[in-house]
Amino acid sequence: MLIPDHLPPIIGHEGPQELIYKAFESSRFPHAWILRGVKGIGKFNFALHLSYALFKNKITLPFQIDVEDPLFKRMKSGGHGDLIILALTQDEKGKVAREISAQQVRSITSKLTQTAFEGGWRIVIVDGVENLNRHGANALLKTLEEPPHQTLFLLVTSSLGRLLPTIRSRCQILNFAQLLDSEMKSVLLSLNPNLKSQDLEILLPLAQGSPGRIQHLLALGGLDFCQNMVKAFAHLKAGSLKEVLAFAYTHGDDPEIYEIIEDYIRADLVEGLLEKAQNDLSSEATQTHLKLWDEVTQLFQESRKADLDRKATLSTVLSTLSLKTS
Repeated sequence: MLIPDHLPPIIGHEGPQELIYKAFESSRFPHAWILRGVKGIGKFNFALHLSYALFKNKITLPFQIDVEDPLFKRMKSGGHGDLIILALTQDEKGKVAREISAQQVRSITSKLTQTAFEGGWRIVIVDGVENLNRHGANALLKTLEEPPHQTLFLLVTSSLGRLLPTIRSRCQILNFAQLLDSEMKSVLLSLNPNLKSQDLEILLPLAQGSPGRIQHLLALGGLDFCQNMVKAFAHLKAGSLKEVLAFAYTHGDDPEIYEIIEDYIRADLVEGLLEKAQNDLSSEATQTHLKLWDEVTQLFQESRKADLDRKATLSTVLSTLSLKTS
């Protein structure tokens, strides 16, 4: 199911709500928006709240959904004929597709040639629009260039640079900031009422303002998973590469865990750099550490640009760290 059973309220993101509200009230409401921000901060949730408001034909601040409203129940069950959601699909074994296909996009364009089922707005949400393959992106572009009447496109992405410039130029970009710790706690306790506060304090630094990242960590074992990661890196600092490589090979193919490991490595390097710089900014140890930070950052950036294998990237980075810090 694309819409989760428990839909949290929108917490934070006041700026995007106000911008949408003003655009709607001005009667110059763009037909396509790109919802841009890091993964897991609530962009898809925001798109659902906006869709609900437009189906009610009334936007009020803050955005709210009445989960008992028959309208929302139709949206949630897939029974609202004017709400179309595109995302990566899963096969029968739960394996997630690597891209959103052109066939998926073409299936919606044929629906958009028909009259709206409920006589109001028709809304297309593409969750993870950066996953469109080339043919799918071109098919979407054609629809954006000739939008059907009273149809809104909400393109959700955590990687704006991967979208065609021609798609970007036809959309209004809506930026979403990472949540503050206080906002994170509100969202996470709404989703996990039994989450212990001491566990939350340990998990928050790994979240980078993204409740979705914490939810993913909790699904993998939460605190136990994080402790295993910290232990693996402790072995690296003690001179043993084997344990951390095993951890990276087990979990590194998961995009979200890959990002958590990358953030952990870079944060650890920055912490080490600050510690050395406090003693002597120009010392050989500080300059060596700065070069290592540059090298690791470049490895991650080049890997992302070339879409290289995540496990191989982590192996290279970890081997570099092992050699330079031994």
